[in-house]
Amino acid sequence: MGWLEVADQANRAVTSPTAFGRTIAYTHTATGLTETITAPLDTVWVEVSGGEGSQSGVATYLDVRLDDLTTAPAAGNAPDTLVYGGTTYRVRDVKPDGDGMAELDLVKVL
Repeated sequence: MGWLEVADQANRAVTSPTAFGRTIAYTHTATGLTETITAPLDTVWVEVSGGEGSQSGVATYLDVRLDDLTTAPAAGNAPDTLVYGGTTYRVRDVKPDGDGMAELDLVKVL
C-alpha cells in the first residue's frame, strides 16, 4: 500500500460521522449542484499582530476529502456555499494539502 492510500484511509477515518465529521449541504455555485458530505467543521480563535496593534476574532474552517466532492471546491468571484447547523457559509479560500484533502476557509453569510 502506497502513501496516498494510507493518507486516504486516515482522511476517511477523520471525516467519518463517528469521528469528527458533520453532515453538510455543499453547493457548487458554478453548477448549482448541492450534495451532502460529511466533514469536520471547526471554529478557532485567531489573533493577527502587526505594527502597533492587533486584531482578533474567530475563523471557521472545513477539512474536506476532495474525492467526496463531485467538483473541486471554488472560492473567489463565484464561491461555493455550504450549510451546517442552519448556518450558511461561503468559501473564502481553498488550501489543498497534496494528499487528497483541502482546508476551506469559510465566511459566515449574514
